[in-house]
Amino acid sequence: MAEELPPVAEEVVQRRVSEVRLRLVVQQVARMPVVMALIDIYVLIILVQADLALPGLLWLAASTVMQIKRWKLARAELARPSASPEETLQRLSRLFVILGGLRAAVVPLLFYRPIAEEHYLFTMVHVGMAAGGAAAVGGLAKPYLWWTGLVGGALVLGWGS
Repeated sequence: MAEELPPVAEEVVQRRVSEVRLRLVVQQVARMPVVMALIDIYVLIILVQADLALPGLLWLAASTVMQIKRWKLARAELARPSASPEETLQRLSRLFVILGGLRAAVVPLLFYRPIAEEHYLFTMVHVGMAAGGAAAVGGLAKPYLWWTGLVGGALVLGWGS
């Protein structure tokens, strides 16, 4: 059996794990603003094709604001690492979950319309994002499960309706 670490050593290990996870998240977020912008513009095009231009533009504005907040927080962390990696990880994770909520919020609008190719394209984009999303949270399960639960759950309900 493995021996338990003394409390001080366990704190050191936990802090180091948080620092490494934060570094992974920050590096991933810092290099993806262009990719995320292109994905969001493509989702807007899908929504426009489904005659949802105004809701699509509102969604894009809200999503862009949240993406910029997340990117700025990551850039600030790169410039000057925070004293509390756990707190910064929590803030980045919250923004990730909020972005999932924004993506899920569009699903009922789209799926209220008769099924067309836009539904398939929208679903493929979001399944692809879920596949790549684990890297954006540094292996933390909780925010990833929230994001996939919100987006995937909304898609399941949409396709089931």
